[in-house]
Amino acid sequence: MRRRDLLMLGAALAAGCPHRALAQPAKLGLDQLYDPPDLAATNFAAPVRALAGREVVVDGFVAPHVSGNAPFHIVTARPVASCPHCGGQAMPAEALLAYIPLREQALPVGRRTLVSGRLELGAARDVTTGFLSTARLRDAQLILF
Repeated sequence: MRRRDLLMLGAALAAGCPHRALAQPAKLGLDQLYDPPDLAATNFAAPVRALAGREVVVDGFVAPHVSGNAPFHIVTARPVASCPHCGGQAMPAEALLAYIPLREQALPVGRRTLVSGRLELGAARDVTTGFLSTARLRDAQLILF
């Protein structure tokens, strides 16, 4: 088989291969996390449970952060003017933590962005801040537009 034939075969397989769809991150709507939606942090929707451990993409807004040393940021469905969990406030149902590596440039607070990462579900306490979360994106990355 010639090199050109191998390349053509590879392209044909990639175009019609069902495994290709598995490699693409699934889209996760922040308004779809819980079932029913008003029962935040207690009952994940079945489609969300099916995405646990997989790479997902979330469309949302990075919330303002009060603590500069926290290793995570909060992604919300709508822009918020202040930290959504500070001052004893409950975390909004349409939000999750994103562990985004520290960057030299400032994060786009209040600006619409996509965040991708591996979805983790279930209660976990952050070792640095002690913050308890029920849903997180690990190894998260920003996709600005």
